[in-house]
Amino acid sequence: TVLPDQAIKNLLASKVMTDVSSVETEGELASVNQVVELVEKDGDLVYLVRGYRVHKLLGLIPVKSEVTATVSTESGEVLTSEQSLLGRILNRLAPESL
Repeated sequence: TVLPDQAIKNLLASKVMTDVSSVETEGELASVNQVVELVEKDGDLVYLVRGYRVHKLLGLIPVKSEVTATVSTESGEVLTSEQSLLGRILNRLAPESL
């Protein structure tokens, strides 16, 4: 079993995303539970993590694209990664993130 913080570390280490999206909170600190969502997909429990990836367009201009990834709760493996059309185009033009 993989805990949510380890799921985030796996995503960042595999460079699926550069950072996780922050959550607006009032008068309290954000926790991992507010960033990672536990959902059921195809009969299995997975973590749903929203974040972004920073690309260097033309090697100079940093551009962010949103990424939504699912991570297995059992193995910590990244199962799927979804990006907007802009994100997929940036992956072709500038595959390396910052």
